[in-house]
Amino acid sequence: MNKAKIRAVIFDMDGVLVDSEVDFIKRLRRVLQKQRIVPPEQMLVEMVGAGEKLLNDILQRYLPQITWSKLVKAFLADCVTFPLDYPGLLFADVKPFFAFLRSNGYRVGLASASELPTVRKVLEDCELVTFFDTIYSGTDVVNSKPHPEIYLKAAAAMQVEPAECLIVEDSEYGIRAAVAAGAGVVAARRDCHFNLDQSAADIIFDDMRELEAVLAKDKQGD
Repeated sequence: MNKAKIRAVIFDMDGVLVDSEVDFIKRLRRVLQKQRIVPPEQMLVEMVGAGEKLLNDILQRYLPQITWSKLVKAFLADCVTFPLDYPGLLFADVKPFFAFLRSNGYRVGLASASELPTVRKVLEDCELVTFFDTIYSGTDVVNSKPHPEIYLKAAAAMQVEPAECLIVEDSEYGIRAAVAAGAGVVAARRDCHFNLDQSAADIIFDDMRELEAVLAKDKQGD
C-alpha cells in the first residue's frame, strides 16, 4: 500500500452506499422478459457497476436485436411502475462512517458511474448530500470506469493526490479504475450476489467500521 497519509475518502454509490445493484439486475431481467427475451446470466453480471457506454456495448454484444434507447425507455417505465425505495436500501453502516469521517477531518467525495439525476435522487432521498465535498457522476466524465478519469477528477476537486485517497468500491470496473488512478488504498464492500472479481482491492470489508480501523492505523503511521 502507498505510504502517503490518507486525507480523503471517495465512494462509489451503487453497491457501496445503497444495495441497489440486485434491484438493477432484477429490473433488467423483468424488462427483457416482457419483450420475450431471456437475458444471458453472464451479460447481467458484466453489467454490474458499468457506466452507460459500457452497458450499451455489453447489450449489443449479447443482444443485438434490442437497441439501447428501447431498453432505457422500458427500464424507466418500470421504475415509474415500481419505484425504488433508496432509504430502505441504504447500508446501515454508511451514516455512522460518514459521521466518523466528518469528525476526523477527512474530505469526502462521490464518484458514481450512474447518471447525475439518479445520483441526485439517491443522495437526496437518503439525506446524504451534505456529507460530500465533491460529487461526480457518469454525466461528468468522458470515460467511464474502468478508466480512472472520474477518480482523478474527484481527487483534484478536493485538492488531494490520488495516493492520499481511500477509494471505496465493489465492482470489478470500479476497483480497476481506483487502482489505475493510483489510489492510496482501494477497499471493496464484499460482493455477496454476483461472484465479482474483487481481487485487485487492498481490503475487502463487510462493515465500514473496518475502514475506521484502517484510517486509524494510517494516522498512526504504522
